[in-house]
Amino acid sequence: EVCIFILNQTMYDYVTQNIPKAKHHNKNWNKAYVALTRSCDTLIFALDQELFSRNNIMEVESYLKNMGFDEITSL
Repeated sequence: EVCIFILNQTMYDYVTQNIPKAKHHNKNWNKAYVALTRSCDTLIFALDQELFSRNNIMEVESYLKNMGFDEITSL
């Protein structure tokens, strides 16, 4: 029912579709697809600034909020 997804820079790029068309369907996209479609009730993104090389956590949280995630909790 609950899926916890550790979001890093690569997976964030897939979630935001910030990847070349040639790489759209590979094993990383399959991981993102499974996480985004298999949770029955709750999807939790775990964020750690050390896992992001190009984006800061505030940018990621802002993107997720704009995409309709209704609760963003920073720890």
